[in-house]
Amino acid sequence: MPTDAPTPGPTASAVTYLVRFYQDTVNDAESSSCLTNIAEIYLYDSCSSTTRLSPYLLDGSGEYYIFYYSNCFDGDTSTFCASMFTCPTYLDMYVTEPVAAITIVNREDCCQDRMVGMQVLYYSIAVTGDQTLLYSSTIEATATSYELSVGSCSPTESPTGAP
Repeated sequence: MPTDAPTPGPTASAVTYLVRFYQDTVNDAESSSCLTNIAEIYLYDSCSSTTRLSPYLLDGSGEYYIFYYSNCFDGDTSTFCASMFTCPTYLDMYVTEPVAAITIVNREDCCQDRMVGMQVLYYSIAVTGDQTLLYSSTIEATATSYELSVGSCSPTESPTGAP
């Protein structure tokens, strides 16, 4: 009987890329935690592309209730992913192709200030497991969305497929 094939990961000779969202700033005084709430994340393979990359693996410090990591990639800005009430928190996304640009869409309904202090880190990972940091940035202000050029994009370029 045929079965659904799993999403292919990297081959033994391939370089893997990791995009990490890391929050170690307490942003919820009531719970003294570093909450992460993100509506959507779009990873692009080129600056002018409308083609989004899909992570083959998502990992993190823990999903909160029904706000799964996959909600950040479902194309629906009314859903979101959220971390557990811990500090620090992180969300890792692994892809097989280089990332040139990232668009992060903040929640619309509340808590947009929770993105402040979030670090966005982009690594290449060799077959040997060695990681090379290719990009690092910290979100410093509240916004409805953030567009980051992490690859060969110039600062004025942004993906045309961004919402």
